Amino acid sequence: MKVVLLAGGQGTRLHPLTLKRPKPLVPICLQPLLGHVLHWLEQNQLHDVLIVLLHQAEMIEHYLTGLQTPVKIETIRLGEDW
Repeated sequence: MKVVLLAGGQGTRLHPLTLKRPKPLVPICLQPLLGHVLHWLEQNQLHDVLIVLLHQAEMIEHYLTGLQTPVKIETIRLGEDW
């Protein structure tokens, strides 16, 4: 089963936490929210993930490149005019 994560919002309700980082990278217990979600997916044998990006997409992609996980992650970056 393929999982689709929407990670493109601006996170305006979390300001000022999201002024310099995207909402999926806001830390919760010293780990970004996206890390917690990916760990949960791994624990539940969901290993095929598509992440849809928009706002501050490059920061999320950078985070994902250094991540050690057996989850197969694919990203799609939407244009800013979406």
